Amino acid sequence: MGEGARARAVETGRRVVLRVWGSHRLRYGVVGVVVVALVVAGVVAVRGREPTGVPHVAGQAKSPAQVGAGYMTALAQGSAHDALAYVATKPESTVFLTDEVLAESAKLNPITDIAVLDSSQRYDHGTVTVRYRLAGTRVIDTYPVERFDNGFWFISTYGSLLDAVGFVEVGVDGLSTAGITLNDVEVEPGTNQIQLFPGTYRLGSTNPMVTTSSVLVVPGLSSDFAVPLRLDPQLRLTPQAHETVVSALSTTLDRCLQETSLTTSCGLSVSSIYREGVADGATALWALTPGSFDIAKTAPRVLWGEYRTAYCQDPEDGLWAYWSDTSFEAITARATMMRNGAVGDYTDRLHTYGVEISDPDHPKVYLQWLDASVCRTSEAS
Repeated sequence: MGEGARARAVETGRRVVLRVWGSHRLRYGVVGVVVVALVVAGVVAVRGREPTGVPHVAGQAKSPAQVGAGYMTALAQGSAHDALAYVATKPESTVFLTDEVLAESAKLNPITDIAVLDSSQRYDHGTVTVRYRLAGTRVIDTYPVERFDNGFWFISTYGSLLDAVGFVEVGVDGLSTAGITLNDVEVEPGTNQIQLFPGTYRLGSTNPMVTTSSVLVVPGLSSDFAVPLRLDPQLRLTPQAHETVVSALSTTLDRCLQETSLTTSCGLSVSSIYREGVADGATALWALTPGSFDIAKTAPRVLWGEYRTAYCQDPEDGLWAYWSDTSFEAITARATMMRNGAVGDYTDRLHTYGVEISDPDHPKVYLQWLDASVCRTSEAS
């Protein structure tokens, strides 16, 4: 753009930082006082003369540097109230932006070694760069700031990708079914995203079927490690839950294999091609083939959200103990019947199978046999 400033919005993963380039060169002269103003790419970065340090009153920052110092100090002290005072736009939900949650975060991993590295301003907008240490890792964040009509500076939003800058948005879609908690506060049902301050969060669950020992470390805009965009609590079944899902699946399979029709209620069925030569009204003797996978010997994966495979789809979010067909987890059933005047065998294999455990008292079994290409659901009794 030649003379003047050229602005380019650079996406940083969670928000947009406005960087400015230009060709202006300025000189300032004051009698008896030399004021050094460094002009870098059109942004006036003033050092040494602007108010620094933590404001006496939270939210009354008189410079970009004070915003950075005040905000990070509030986080380190576990004061969500003070941290929010430095942010221009508050999110709709502050469930996890409380003193209790942030104080627990400070206990788990204190934020230390806070320093304001740089700040700049142009008219009523600017940036502040802070450095701190979180969970043993150095983090460098740059926040956009703006000055309001009251003369104070705040961490701002440029009306870009996020509702507010100063919070980290983490996806939690489907996790409310697992009763997931962060620092003992539960994710509310139907929540898709939560807002968190930079800090440390201990994960837990109110669902008696699952457990987790994960710890989530959330930096701000960091040059050292990335922000998690979706929460993965790495859920595991409790020993009691493992017994429950194995029993539910075994009960459903046993009940299915006791049927004698060529098409069973659980989706196990002799294919139409193989039925050629089978007399009308013929029956079959179903049984698991020798060497079929013993589900009691391994822990299934735990999934959450919508259950979707090629044929199994549940439109509602759920919590699942899930196995998939692999060479190690193959369950094969064999049907023995009369075909063309002789005894014949037909086999099919479970493609996917799982147990929905959002309601521990009513586990729901999902089975999809490979040849049948349909999904069957049943509640274990």
